[in-house]
Amino acid sequence: MRLQICLIALLISTPVLAGATPWQELSPGVRLRLVSSDRIDVSGRTLVGLDLEMPQSTRTYWKAPGEGGLALSLDWSQSRGVAQAEMVWPYPLIDQSLGVDEFIYLGPTLLPVALTLDSPVGEIAISVVMGICETQCLPARASFTLPINGTGRVDTINDLRLRQAEALAPIAWPGPGPAATLLGLDQAAGGILVRLEDASIDPASLIGVDGRGDALGAPQKSREPNLVLLPVSAARAGDIDGTRIELTFMTPSGAFSMSTDLGRGSTGNGL
Repeated sequence: MRLQICLIALLISTPVLAGATPWQELSPGVRLRLVSSDRIDVSGRTLVGLDLEMPQSTRTYWKAPGEGGLALSLDWSQSRGVAQAEMVWPYPLIDQSLGVDEFIYLGPTLLPVALTLDSPVGEIAISVVMGICETQCLPARASFTLPINGTGRVDTINDLRLRQAEALAPIAWPGPGPAATLLGLDQAAGGILVRLEDASIDPASLIGVDGRGDALGAPQKSREPNLVLLPVSAARAGDIDGTRIELTFMTPSGAFSMSTDLGRGSTGNGL
């Protein structure tokens, strides 16, 4: 188990009138800011983003961080004029370099946040806690504010960057049939057997997330090219049997996701 140092760096920024806040240092060589596209569509939707600058050897975590990671949390409750905020998660890297299964981003990273505004004037106030990890894992806290001014002036550079990052996030599988089928929890093999129904799916890219938002293990290929095992510990098997599983995966057309129910009972067949 890696040493986790519970160091919280509390950093508070002041409002600015541009499409980005000042940088805040989270740890040596790592800094974070909030950027905005300033593009608001007719439904009131706009994008802001957590713009993370860090060395290529440093990591932060996807929505389901895996065994050794720290989940990101976002608080926008102090905002004015913001009806809803939702993280947009680009497809992550599946990493086992530290001896555990983790789902991460390495180096410079832009994580979009989709906001729904209910007023043309107000203030975006976002507080975030995120894991910043290299050899040690540091939970870091930062808070940012940006004005909602309704001027209609778009920050062209940040708008492009945010839309590119959003395009890397999985979208719902379009069908017509399911992308994959859960064959059941295989106690002998130690995980959930998944049959890939579409040949375009990269088996090594498959990520499973249970109903509590926790990631399953990194995918293991079998002797059959369309069969993948998502490892589940024996202690956890009883908790996920019969629950809903979200599957995320890559294809040549980009990242997709789908959700399906895991039937109760084990297959016991092994790989």
